[in-house]
Formats: sequence, structure tokens, C-alpha cells
Amino acid sequence: ALLDRETAQLLAARYRRLAELVVADPDASLETLELAATDERRLLDAWQSGADAAATLPVESPASVLAKAVTRLDGLFAAAADAQPDAVAIQSDGTWLTYRQADSRANQIARWLAERGVAAGSPVGCCVRRGADAWLAHLACLKAGAVYVPLDDAGPTARLANLLRDCGAAVLLSDTETAVSLGLAAAELPARLELIDESADEIALQDTAPPSHAATADEAAYVIYTSGSTGEPKGVAVSHAAMLHHLRRVLPVYGVAEADRVLQFSAMTFDPSLEQAWSAWSAGAALVVRGPRLWSPSEFWTQAAGQGVTVANLPPAYFREVTAAKKALAEQPAALRLVIVGGDAFPQDTLAAWRGSGTRLLNAYGPTEAVVTSTVADVTDFDPASGRAPIGRPLPGTRAYVVNEHGRPAPVGVPGELLLASDALALGYLNDAERTGSRFAPAAGLTGDDRPVYRTGDRARWNHRGQLELLGRIDRQVKVNGYRVELGEVEQAILATPGVCGAVAKLQTAGDGVELVAYYTTSGKTDGVDPATLTAALRRRLPHYMTPSAMALLDDLPRNPSGKVAIDALPPLAADRVASAAAYAGPQNELQRVLTEVWSDVLGVERVGIHDDFFELGGASLKSLQIVSAAEARGLRLPNEAMSPALLFEYPTIAQLATLLTIGGAPAAAAPAG
Repeated sequence: ALLDRETAQLLAARYRRLAELVVADPDASLETLELAATDERRLLDAWQSGADAAATLPVESPASVLAKAVTRLDGLFAAAADAQPDAVAIQSDGTWLTYRQADSRANQIARWLAERGVAAGSPVGCCVRRGADAWLAHLACLKAGAVYVPLDDAGPTARLANLLRDCGAAVLLSDTETAVSLGLAAAELPARLELIDESADEIALQDTAPPSHAATADEAAYVIYTSGSTGEPKGVAVSHAAMLHHLRRVLPVYGVAEADRVLQFSAMTFDPSLEQAWSAWSAGAALVVRGPRLWSPSEFWTQAAGQGVTVANLPPAYFREVTAAKKALAEQPAALRLVIVGGDAFPQDTLAAWRGSGTRLLNAYGPTEAVVTSTVADVTDFDPASGRAPIGRPLPGTRAYVVNEHGRPAPVGVPGELLLASDALALGYLNDAERTGSRFAPAAGLTGDDRPVYRTGDRARWNHRGQLELLGRIDRQVKVNGYRVELGEVEQAILATPGVCGAVAKLQTAGDGVELVAYYTTSGKTDGVDPATLTAALRRRLPHYMTPSAMALLDDLPRNPSGKVAIDALPPLAADRVASAAAYAGPQNELQRVLTEVWSDVLGVERVGIHDDFFELGGASLKSLQIVSAAEARGLRLPNEAMSPALLFEYPTIAQLATLLTIGGAPAAAAPAG
């Protein structure tokens, strides 16, 4: 009743083998016994090895020529521009650039950067508003031989400054709108601020030929910062050679070709954004860049159809909302042939809505340290009743191992730590040789070659179909709306608040997903550290996805006999545990009434006032998507454009939001006097 037939047979066979081994050598240590029989070991060896990457690249594809002919990413783009100069390379906000235009402009920006002291190997912070200019800045950094360091254009500024110090960037590249919104001109930054739009005339005078530099393929192309368990973000440095190897292994799996239009959806601080861009450019395809405003789920379909998107890579939480909106469509855009979902657990309950659509669905997995994507499973026809959606097999040229605590291969069905070996591994962690040495370790005989393996810290197992299944984390790293979050970094930010003496963060189930919550204690003085005030302070220190949805002040944190915090003994938190600073005020017209009902349903809060703050009620990115979808379903609209989840970030109360909207085509009626 608990196991499928194949798993039960495996357990029985292993028990018999264990008995035979113990009888044969009663003095043997249990940890030295190999439970997998010869046939099973042979199966594991076949499953854990991806196919040869070079052999799978189609000869007629531009990628098969470009990926072999170049050694750096800037050379790859230049080769694409030479091969098809007039093809569209970047489309954003109704404008587009051909490969020749993008290559020439990036060369000019690169020369302009060189005049400002950016040399080969120099890290350059890039905090540029989403769009074509952001990707030209990325290309320019590479063409100057520099290291591209993407930074969050939504802040907080203090964190941005810390990352600039950590990577040693002397230049921060931004634009006027972003600089004003973040207050960069007045901030104490360790790097010189350069505004790409203000210098447009000066850049236009630069030569369009590529600048010369001495950087090599083995040097870092980019640094992506991920959440750090010590309370400090950690920078993952990836070389040009590693990213090129990744492109060779992933292109045949995705089948990206010149006719494709690949959506660039992910945040630029998230490494899938790089895969989205370079998988398109390696194949001579067009990159369709989403602007700074996050599309509502219904608008996703409008944009995908209007811009002819053929390939999209979406985080699971957004994919779930897009799937819900899909049910209201009379017809799905025929062009959308491939959707890649990655970054968190695949939402299996969405699969039924996609059957027969003609769209191929892939569940992708990969840590930043192993360069974006390492394993892929085709789940187009997967039956959720058969169990957990797999993360599949390794990509070509990659090997995946599941090992026990002694570093020995775990048998089929037995959980262990997932290890990855590939030529597409990061160089390591910036300024942290100790961590690099512990996570990028010798293979200890696993690989059959001298390549190191990356210890992912993820628990996984092989199922009897030869597919990897992801089971969670070994350490305290979690996924929140597709973002990697070290709970320790959240706790350190809370502890940095004067008066706080203890803190613990965790995930808890919230509807169809999870939310980040936190508990803390104080030294006795609670002035200024009530949950609402502390949450507001954390928003200034942490990205939005790392700010807890709910917080509770406890007299003491529960502990187990060993003295560690007893996580399971912490009380569940509701989103409304963080009290609003505003006095309750009820809706004053029909539009406000509809909004309060929508907020109450989505946020799980019984009574919502029109001046209550969305974030203080437990709002986050996923909740904003759900609110927009529910509001549209109730007839609420913006007069001249589609609603966006970003509205909740700019207008976080119902009173503010209602002034922008109409209901049934009419604006809200004024409240009666008195």
C-alpha cells in the first residue's frame, strides 16, 4: 500500500543482498557494504552520465559553428553579428536592435568604459533598468574584457553598496531613472556612478569596432550573488569557458533555432536570465526582453501572442498563475512551443491544463554554481498520479551522482546528496577560498576523470525509471518564489536590529505554496522592534523575496534538549500577525469593497481596511499576481493598459490603488459626504 511494485522489489532484493554480505563477512563495517547489485550499479552508471555534448549539436545550426569557433562570449556575439547582421537580436518595449546594431552599440559602450578605467578582469556593477540598454551594458562589459556583476535595480541601496565592496567594482553602471529611484547619487557608494543614458551622446562618438583586451576564456565572465548562510551574500564567479560549455549542452535539449523568439523573463540578478539571452543569441534567434513592469498572468498571454514568443522560461509560482489564466483563453498562442519551468518544485497540478496544447514542458534544475541548468525532465506527458515530478537526467557532458554520508553511491530510490560534475562549473566563490574548497571537491573516484564535483547540498534520489527526484535541502537553504534564500542571512538581518537578541526564520505552507516567516526575541526593551516596524526596517536591508511575510515577537524561542531551536515547536503565523499601523477604515465605494474582498481572499485576512499596507498583511510577489488576476476577474481595470503586479509595490493600500482603477468601465464613485 505504501510502495510501487518496482520499489518494493528493490527493497526485497537489497535486504537479501545485505543478509548475504553480512553472512559472508560478519566483521565488516556496515558502511562499507555495497547494497546495489552489479546490474543496479550498471544502471546507475548509465543514468548518471549525460550524452556527449558535441555529438548532439545539429550540424546545420549556427550554434554548431559558433560554439566551436569562439572561446569567449563576446566573441560568440560578434560571430553571430557577422553571420546574420540584419536579424533581430533584441526586442524590448516595441523597439528592436539587429545583431549588427547591438554589436556596434555594445562596442561603443565598451570603449567608453575603457576610457573610464575599466580594464580586463575589472568587475563592473550593472544596475540598469530592464530593457535593451541593460543587455547592451552586459555585452559591453564582456567586450571590454570586464566582469559583469548584475545588481538589483529595486534596491535596497545599502545591500547594493555592500556587494560593490565585496566584488571590488570601481564603476557602477546605471541609468537616470534607476539612480533617482534608488537615490544612488546621494548614497555612499564605493564605486563611481556612471549613467549610460546621460552619456549617450558621448558614447555615440566612440568607434564601433570591438576594443582590444587581454582577457582569456578561463577568466570570469560574470558574478552572480546568491544568499549566504553567514548573513553575507556570496558571489559565484563563472568563466566564459564554463558558460560556453553550458550553451553547447543545453541548446540541443531546448532545440533553439534562428526562427525562435526567446522570452527574457527572469530578473537580471538571477542566472536563468543569462541562459535565456545566450541560448537565443547562440542560435541566432531573437531575444524578447520583458520590460521593468511584471506582467499579470493574463497579460503574459497577450504579450506572448503579440510578440510571437516561442520559448519561455518561467519560475514555478508564476507558471502556476499563468496556467490559471490560460483556462480563460479561447485559444492559446500557437507559436509557444516550449516552456521551461525551473528554480523550485514543479507545480504538478498544472499539467492537466497543458495537455493537448502542443507546448512542450520541461522541468529544469541547476544551481548557479553549476551554471544555470544541470538536469532536465520532459514532463509534457507526466502523470502526477505516478509520484513526484522528476528533475530528469543530466544534460549532455554532465554527470550527476547521489551519494550517502560516506560519499558512496546511493542505490536506486535511496536519498542522498546530489553531486554534479561538468566542464560547466563555476570558478568558485569570490573572496572565499575556504568555501570554494569545501563545495567544489575532488571527485574521489566518482567521475573516472580529474574533474571536480560540486556538492549541491540538495537531497535527491534516483527513481526506478532512471530519473532524478529532488527532495529538499540538506542545509538551511530554501526556495521562496524561485529565489534561493539562506535562512541564516534573514536571521542575521533581524539580529542586526538594536534590541533583538534571538531570531529564527523558516518556511511554512501558505495555500498552494510556501511563505517565509520569522520569530524573534528581544533583550527586554521592545521600543522600535514591534513586528510592523521591524518588517519595514528589513525591507530597507533585504530584497523583497527575503523579507518575511509574517513575524512574531516571542518571550523565548522554544529549544530541544540539545539547546537548538525546536523549529517544529514554533507556532504557525498568519499574514495578519503583523499589525497595521493604520487605524481600520472600511471601504467607501463599490470598487474599494471589491478590492477588500479580493485582498481578504488572497491574503487570508478576515478584515482588510482601505489604509492597510499590502506588505504588512503578508503580501509578496506571488500574492500580487493572484490579486491582479482576481481583480481582473471581478471587472477591475486600468483605463488604458493592463494591470500589473507592480502596482501593489507602488500603491500598497486599497485607498491608493482604487484611485487608478475602474470597475465595469466606470471609475469609483466618490464616497458620500459624512
